[in-house]
Amino acid sequence: MKGREAYPLYPLKIYLLYDKSEFGNYYRMSEIRGRIMNIKTQIVVAVIVILAFFYLGAMVRKNKIEIKYALPWGFMGCVILILDFFPGIIEEMAKISGVGVPINFIFFLGFCFLLALTFTLSVLVSDLSQKTKTLTQKIGILEEKLESKEKTEKHD
Repeated sequence: MKGREAYPLYPLKIYLLYDKSEFGNYYRMSEIRGRIMNIKTQIVVAVIVILAFFYLGAMVRKNKIEIKYALPWGFMGCVILILDFFPGIIEEMAKISGVGVPINFIFFLGFCFLLALTFTLSVLVSDLSQKTKTLTQKIGILEEKLESKEKTEKHD
């Protein structure tokens, strides 16, 4: 957009919902054809995320998922909604980080989120494995004590 190039500190400015065209008119960023996303896509994404919030809430209420595991997904949904309502943010973040195409930056953020989630779940699985091992050993010790006690009672 030509209106952007007039600003010497362009990387510091974040164009959220509106951008100035070369003729001085302001356009909604989502209305610039092929630029970021059209309004229909924004509405579909928002509806899907809101439905996912309701589904996540239902899963928490039914105790199908604990809150500590639902929070990262809720946080990710909030981030997606913010980026959906203000599509200029992702374009600015991509330019600041040196990524040429904003969709590549979105894929990178998704990859980072999934990598962090995988690492967290690996730590939790490792912790549960250790607890299972400890509990199995304790049960074995208790069974051994119970058997030895039953043997001594039979002999008496």
